[in-house]
Amino acid sequence: MSVNKSRKIRSAIIGCGVIAPSHADGYAKADEVEITWACDIVKEKAEKLAGKFKIPKVSTDFREVLADPELNCISICTDHASHSMIAVEAFKRGKHVICEKALSSTHQGLENMMDAHRKHKDLVFSGIFQNRYNKVYQLARKLISENTLGTLLKADLHVHCIRTDAYYEADEWRGTWAKEGGSLMINQAIHFVDILGWITGGVKYVSGTYANLTHQNSIETEDTAVAFLRFSNGALGTISATSSSLLNWDQSIYLNGTKGSLELRDGKILRIELEKKELADAISSDIQKINDEAKVAGPGKTYYGPSHSCQIADFIDSIRSGKEPFITGESARHAVDIVLGIYESHRDKKWVKI
Repeated sequence: MSVNKSRKIRSAIIGCGVIAPSHADGYAKADEVEITWACDIVKEKAEKLAGKFKIPKVSTDFREVLADPELNCISICTDHASHSMIAVEAFKRGKHVICEKALSSTHQGLENMMDAHRKHKDLVFSGIFQNRYNKVYQLARKLISENTLGTLLKADLHVHCIRTDAYYEADEWRGTWAKEGGSLMINQAIHFVDILGWITGGVKYVSGTYANLTHQNSIETEDTAVAFLRFSNGALGTISATSSSLLNWDQSIYLNGTKGSLELRDGKILRIELEKKELADAISSDIQKINDEAKVAGPGKTYYGPSHSCQIADFIDSIRSGKEPFITGESARHAVDIVLGIYESHRDKKWVKI
């Protein structure tokens, strides 16, 4: 169900918390797009976003928003547990959907979303993973897919960030299994779990465990996790993550193949080593240019990066043209499946097939 290029697209933001301004900024930068609704169960949050971005309508009921016949698309920015319910209802109402990570906090929620979209394939469904627009990660994916590093043997991800008790106390859904579905892995580390899966071609099996080591007074979920991975091509890997670190948003990915290795840190490529030194030297000049471009900041918190607007623009273009978005809902679910697999592995003490 594409929209005529000459017609203005009308959007709504459902959930007006800390990530909502990044969506609003993306819509504001897109051509011929009007945000017509700001919706949140806390009316003051909706009113604040509406005031900042000159949004004409405010609601505390997402169903009221979806009933608007002039509305074309929505951004879902609510707690994880409600994503599926809102998306399913939106598809039934004929609305295009872009949903924040994590798409859902449960396997059943994921299936409900996918089933609903399969019944409405003319609607655009995209899941937010804005870091895929980072040229550093795009280059890393290209080096793997084009066999520049040879056959992938091993890939490791480390994520360190800090989340204080005050952070969890700021929103009642944070740190709960019922509404967040976890904490560290499903909310913070999932960005880079997605990147790891995307650049390597996907994860097939996972075995993991988690613990709450420093947030016993504020959350019932995890603040530290480790996992072993077997990738789709047979390579092995690890994930190590914590939200109890003084290194805030320190992330690294190390890729090792039969012809070379690549190290990424904080959205930049630190080094590349290849059998053919002249090839490594040629790629290094591209790396320097890409690393310099990666310094650009976005409208939200620094660690969000600048790429929400890129994904919103692609979402709008897909609505107009009818093409598949760069990040489909189906593609965005893989990282959620990995995270849920880690949780399942911890509970059942077994390897989990993704």
